[in-house]
Amino acid sequence: KAKKKGEEIKGVEDWIVHDIRRTLTTWMADNGVPVHVLAAVLNHSPGSIMGITAVYARSKYSKEKRDALEKWAEFVDSLGAAAKKATA
Repeated sequence: KAKKKGEEIKGVEDWIVHDIRRTLTTWMADNGVPVHVLAAVLNHSPGSIMGITAVYARSKYSKEKRDALEKWAEFVDSLGAAAKKATA
């Protein structure tokens, strides 16, 4: 539903929701978010990233995820502000 609305509003076609996950992950990695936090943001199993360490490290990385997602939100907001300024 949201995807269809976004396409109607902006005229963007030929994309899938997974593209947003890929973009988010790439941006976070490029901006210093550690891979174990990226895995937690994406809700991936930590064992696939950290191997045996994941057996002992049980953190949900809640603060780190929140910080990373707040930085992402600021970035997305800046894109919206830049787009509004360009079309004004």
